Amino acid sequence: MSRLALVILCLTAAACASAPTAPSTDTTGCDVEVRFGSYAMGVDPDLKRRILSIVQNDPDVETSSETPWGREGESTLCVDLDSAAATDRLYGRIEAVIPPYSDRAPTTVIHRDGRSHSAVTPGRS
Repeated sequence: MSRLALVILCLTAAACASAPTAPSTDTTGCDVEVRFGSYAMGVDPDLKRRILSIVQNDPDVETSSETPWGREGESTLCVDLDSAAATDRLYGRIEAVIPPYSDRAPTTVIHRDGRSHSAVTPGRS
């Protein structure tokens, strides 16, 4: 294989492996935001189900909406709650189920005050 063909093959593979970029980092419209990303093989379905269940069963949730933005199930979940204390509680519950590393898919929770927690690729921080 020629060097040029090898370089093109490597660049093509790298481009395919890139995770799509989530839309805007502005969380002013959400008390808690959850971004379900992908490493080019879909979101983590088990983690997404757990998080959606937490949100659906929380009595303090006033509204929640999910906006798709990727081709492999990537989406952003926006949750509004009835108080600052409820926002803190829900953020903590979601943060607790997101592992620090994931070889399946990146998932991020963001609190209205700017703190966040993400599952990132092993070996990255």
